[in-house]
Amino acid sequence: MPPIDAIRAEGYRLLRNRAVLFWSVLFAPICAVAFNTIGFLVMRANAAKLQASEIDLPMMRGELDLMEAMIRTASSLAGAPEALFLTVGAATLFACDYRWETWRLLTPRDSRFNLISGKIGVMKLLALVVIIAGILAGVAVSLIQAGVFSRPLTFDGGEDAVVRWLGLIGLAWLRLIQFALVSLLAAVLTRSLMAALLVPLVVGVVQAALPSVLVPMGVPPDSWLTVLLSPGTAYQMLSSPLVATGPGAVSLEAATALKAWLSLALWLTVPAALALLAFSRQDLSKE
Repeated sequence: MPPIDAIRAEGYRLLRNRAVLFWSVLFAPICAVAFNTIGFLVMRANAAKLQASEIDLPMMRGELDLMEAMIRTASSLAGAPEALFLTVGAATLFACDYRWETWRLLTPRDSRFNLISGKIGVMKLLALVVIIAGILAGVAVSLIQAGVFSRPLTFDGGEDAVVRWLGLIGLAWLRLIQFALVSLLAAVLTRSLMAALLVPLVVGVVQAALPSVLVPMGVPPDSWLTVLLSPGTAYQMLSSPLVATGPGAVSLEAATALKAWLSLALWLTVPAALALLAFSRQDLSKE
C-alpha cells in the first residue's frame, strides 16, 4: 500500500492510545495553564506586599500585547517539556511493534520503507498537534493574565509580527521532529521502548552542554563543529532574531545561518536515513 495508507493506519493506532495522546499532547499545556493561573492569583492576592517591597512586576500592569505574547510562546514551543512529552508518543509509535511483536504481521503486507515512513509521517503530525496545543495554552495564559490583573488587551507586535510568529512555529516544528527522529533511530537499533525514551533525552542533554564544554578547548559556540554537533544551538541561532525586533534585536549573519540550517538538515535526514537502512536489513522473524 502507498505511504498515505501507512500513515492512516499508524494514525488510527495512535488515536486509540489515549494515554499516550494525553501525556504527549495535553499534559504539558494543562500544567502550564494551571500553574500560571495559580501564580497569577497568588500575585494578585499579595499585590500590596509586593508593591510595599518595591518589587517591579511589569506583568501586573499596563497593556498586554497578545501578539507579542504569542511570539514569546512560539519561541518556547520546542523547549524541554514539549520535547520530553513528545518523546513519549514518538517512542511508543516507533518501538511498539518491537514490544508487541507485531512486525511479523505487518512486514508481509507492505514494504519496510512505507512502514517506517508511515510512522515518521504520524510523528510529524503529532509534533504539529503538540505545537498547536502549546499555542492554545499560551493564548489561554495571556487571557487569564489579562483578566486577573485587569490589563487591557492589544494586538500589535509590529509590522512583521505574523511572519515572525509563523517562522518561530516552523522552526519549533522542525526542532521537535529532529528530536523525535533520534528516538526512531534508537528504537530501530535497540528494539527497546526504554531506549527509544531515554536515548533522545541523553543525547539532548549532551548536545545542550556541548557548547560550554567546547569553549574552554578554544572552540567558539558559533564554530562549525559546535553548530553541526548541536542542533539545539542551531535552532537558537535561527529563532533568536525572530523573537524581537528593534535596536536590541539579535542579527543573524549569512554564514551563521548557513551553519545552522545545515545542522538542522543533517539531524533531520541522517537519523531517519540510518533508521531506514538498519530496518531494511533487520531480521524480524521473532518480532
